[in-house]
Amino acid sequence: MTEIAIQEAKTHLSNLLKRVENGECFTITNRGRMVAVVIPPPNNTKKNAKEAYSKLIEL
Repeated sequence: MTEIAIQEAKTHLSNLLKRVENGECFTITNRGRMVAVVIPPPNNTKKNAKEAYSKLIEL
């Protein structure tokens, strides 16, 4: 999981949220201490479905 300083998160919030929308997860830190974890909502089934399909094809 990628760590992002709080100042960077404030500066690039819209970019980070687009990445989260695509399935990425982030840890937000304040002076090196973890203060939040940003993850996609559980109903983000589009990416989950693609991953499940890929794994199924591999089998």
